[in-house]
Parts: sequence; structure tokens; C-alpha cells
Amino acid sequence: MASASPRLSVVIPCYNEEQRLPLTIEQVERYLDKRGDYELILVDDGSHDGTRRVMDEAAARHKNVRVEALRENRGKGRALAEGVKVSLGVEVLVTDADLSTPIEELEKLEAALAAGAGVAIGSRAVKGSRVELAQPIYRVLMGKVFNLIVQAVLLPGTRRHRPRGVRRPDDGRLRLRPGGAVPGQEERCAHRRGASRLEELGADQGDANPQLDGHVPPRRERQARAWRPECRQAVTDGVLVVLPTFNEVENLERVVEGVRRLGHDVLIVDDASPDGTGELADRLATADKGVRVLHRARKLGLGSAYEEAFRIGLADGAQLLVEMDADGSHLAGDLDGIVEAARRSGGLAIGSRYVPGGSIEGWPYHRWLLSWGANFYCRMLLGLQTRDCTSGFRCYTRDLLTHMGLDDVLSQGYSFQIEMVWRARRLGYSVVEVPIRFEDRVAGASKVSRGEVRRALWTVLRLSLGRWRR
Repeated sequence: MASASPRLSVVIPCYNEEQRLPLTIEQVERYLDKRGDYELILVDDGSHDGTRRVMDEAAARHKNVRVEALRENRGKGRALAEGVKVSLGVEVLVTDADLSTPIEELEKLEAALAAGAGVAIGSRAVKGSRVELAQPIYRVLMGKVFNLIVQAVLLPGTRRHRPRGVRRPDDGRLRLRPGGAVPGQEERCAHRRGASRLEELGADQGDANPQLDGHVPPRRERQARAWRPECRQAVTDGVLVVLPTFNEVENLERVVEGVRRLGHDVLIVDDASPDGTGELADRLATADKGVRVLHRARKLGLGSAYEEAFRIGLADGAQLLVEMDADGSHLAGDLDGIVEAARRSGGLAIGSRYVPGGSIEGWPYHRWLLSWGANFYCRMLLGLQTRDCTSGFRCYTRDLLTHMGLDDVLSQGYSFQIEMVWRARRLGYSVVEVPIRFEDRVAGASKVSRGEVRRALWTVLRLSLGRWRR
């Protein structure tokens, strides 16, 4: 066994690395045996080849080698976390099983820690780094785009103003941190979809007047409108346009008027907006029987708003169900083209900003780059041909939503859009794109937070694992 408190722990996650791992172990041992006082932790991430055998042989041969194993493939991040958690070293080095960065680069990382850094990262992106083995261009582009997204959303300003005490030495994928094990994460809730169940939304009010499933009284119950029986009638022309709202009192009326001029029914889903959006929606519904409102008890997310609205529309007989933003960025003039494309294709039609003829008005360059990069990221990891996976202006056929199974959709934020495209393609339905002109909102504030972007990035990674496992 390794010493009780080695100076250095080296953690290597492995998944089906039977061919490359023996050489990596040999190189690490040859380099570190000269120094002594280290442990090598090999983490098997549920490999199906002879990786575990290679690990066990190394552990039997060398006292400094330890083996940790996960019961099934949980991903590189989980394997790294498990290895770091059981490490005993004063400093912890994490690297890849192919050792694409030579172990000799460890000296640069240790020098950075000695100079006061908390974490030292072997970077391929900083001046002075080099990549000696050429990679396919799509991998280079995907890596650059992903790093741009992470820098813009999670680590703003790191290129211009690095956090004090952090150094990024020259090459590759080596990471070194001091201080032993990282505390494990708390167990996540078994049910992550929020309070989206109908019983959690509160009881319906007024037994004499039927309401939408899951309806709760509007914010500030004063003068709450009694629902009229005719509001429950089936959609007349087969098209239902769903408008989720949260603090859209300045935009909602104009958007509803544009949709109603085309003759389509509207269902507004308001998440207890404190600015009076719910009350405005009620007034619009009172004046026009083609407008309905679903009030929810609190802000529950974009995905769950669409899911509940789709269930209502399907129950009412809608044949085509439309997602549309209530902030005015989606133009009613583009709506019929999207609806007709969905009708013809029999699947999903998306109002696209990134196909020929599509455009974006009013966005700063960094926001366009973030959106474009996110879509490129989706296409690369999920193998999709769709250019605008994140567009919220789209139309589904009844057949697609029925076969998709809304209960199986996991995403509840803006990543809902990505997952719905992915599921439609997995089921073999056509996904077509119609060029639109997207105009940035002129009133109110965007609801896209950094947390939403982080969840979208994670959703794509999760779906990509499902793609390769099947």
C-alpha cells in the first residue's frame, strides 16, 4: 500500500482503455518512482473491455497503485470526483488515461502551486502552448466554441482578468490542486422537475364553472374572473398558440392581438407574475373567447408551462400546438408559415434564425455568438442537422406530441427546446426549419440566466450520453 499521507495523488479515470492504459501506467511509474512519495489511483468507470484486468495487474505489481471502480458507466466527471474523494495526497493531479500531455509537464504545474496558485491547469489555449498531434477540425472548433461559452457564462472575464493566485501553465489536460479530498456533493432530490404536478398547483375554484386543469386563482384574488363554460370548448381551427408569461405586462397585449388577427386560439400560462401580467391576461380572455389563461401558483419554468399547456390542448382536440414568446421577439407575420410547415411535414416546424432568410435584429455580438455557439454545440454532440435547436418559435403536430410522451421529457427550463428537437428526431419525425426575423424585446427583461445556460449545457451532455448508449 501507498504511504498514509503521500505528497502527490495521481487520479486517472478510465473507460475501455485496455489498449492505452498499460503504456500510461508505465510512463507515470517510471517518472514518479524517481521521486517517490506518491499514489496512483485508477478509477474504472464501468469498462466493458479488459481495463479492469490491466488495473488489477498494475496494483498487484506496484505498491503505489490503487484501484477504484464504479458499478456502471457514470461519466468522466463522476469517475474523477470519486478518485479525488479517496485521494490522500497533499497535492492531487488529474489527467487522462491516454496521457496525451506528458507526465513531465507536472513540474510546471507544481511550480505554479508553489507560487501561490490554488489550482494549476495545463492549457492548450494560452500563448506558448502547443498541440503536437493534429486533431480533426470539427474537434478543434467544438473545443473552442465550448470554451467560449464557458468563459462567457460561467467564468466571465477570465481571459482578461485572471483570478488572483491561479496560474495556467502551458500544455494539455493536466490539472493539479492542493489539499486532498473534495467533499462529496449532497444527494440530489429524487424528483427534480419542480412543483409541476397538478395537485401541487392548488385546488380549482368554483365548482359551477369548469376551468383549465391545474388552474389556481390569479395573483391578488380580488376581482378574479369566473370562467365561462365556452372557454373550455375545443379549439375551432385546430391550432393552439401557447404563450408562457412572467412579467410581460408591457408586451402581452400586442402579441395576443397579432395572433388573434390570424384566427388562432391562444392559451396564456402565467407563473404568478408580480407585475400584473396575470390580471391583464384575464382581461384579454374576458373580451375574447379565443383567449384562455392558466394561472400557476409560482414561477415553475418554461418547460413545465409548455407541458401543461400541451396536455390541455391535446385534451381539447388541438391538431397543431405552437410555442411562441410573449415578449414580442417572435413576429405574428411568421406564424402561419411555421404552422403550415408543421402541417405538411407531420412533425415539428421551427422558426429558425440561422437558415438562409433568417435574421436577428437588435442583439449585441456577444449574445449572437453565445446563441450560435450553443447551437453548434448541440449539433456536434447530438448529431442533429437542425440549425436552430434553441428557437422558442415552433409548431408541433398532435401526432408527434402524442407519441413523444410528455411525461418522459426531463428538461424544465430553456433546455426543454433542445430536448424536444432531440426526441422528435429520435422518434423519426421530420424536423423542418422556416426562416424568421427575430427582433430583440423592446420592453421588459430577458429571462435567460446563467443558470439556465448551465443547465442547457448539461442537458446536451446528458442527451449525448443517451445517444451513444443506444
